[in-house]
Amino acid sequence: VWDDKTSHDKFGISTPGVMGTHDEETRKFFKHSSVICVLSPRYASSKLGLFKQQVVGTLFTHHQKCVLVDTQAVGNNRKITAFIGGIDLCDGRYDTPEHRILKDLDTVFKDDFHNPTFPAATKAPRQPWHDLHCRLDGPAAYDVLINFEQRWRKATRWKEFSLRLKGKTHWQDDALIRIGRISWILSPVFKFLKDGTSIVPEDDPVVYVSKEDDPENWHAQVF
Repeated sequence: VWDDKTSHDKFGISTPGVMGTHDEETRKFFKHSSVICVLSPRYASSKLGLFKQQVVGTLFTHHQKCVLVDTQAVGNNRKITAFIGGIDLCDGRYDTPEHRILKDLDTVFKDDFHNPTFPAATKAPRQPWHDLHCRLDGPAAYDVLINFEQRWRKATRWKEFSLRLKGKTHWQDDALIRIGRISWILSPVFKFLKDGTSIVPEDDPVVYVSKEDDPENWHAQVF
């Protein structure tokens, strides 16, 4: 989760932050669960001046969002399915296909109203929102998985270092699941560098979800 520098929850004082991402609330919610939640700040280029670095770290984030799950495959096997794109969890982002701006303010849009100009949530028009996301199956989904693993390692390396100084164990060994070690989840043959980073594998027919000559088959390239 992006660490909004303007939000805080310390010493009994809570501030929601400029962007309203509920990052501190999210970390607190998952604190004693099996979900590992890490707040990751945005680091600006060292080539920028100190002021610009603060601006970048406060107002901007690398806008990359994905959800990865295992789904039903052939027989008793499972496969990786990825969702990428407009999965925006900020306030005011929920909407319906009708994009109503005045109706349902007290029903489906209750407590998710966002209009900085007219803050009254019962009489003012709301901000409509339209976003897109997509589902990926097949080899491209595993590319998204590797991308997430790379981002995770970068976001958690300083936390891991601080925990090592405190004498704690290698905490994220169980955070990233080695898909290749689970026999019932289909996966290509992964290769790893010395630091544990996965190398994007060549397309492996074992993870195809349709035949190459199937007219319903789509090719997706993930950048």
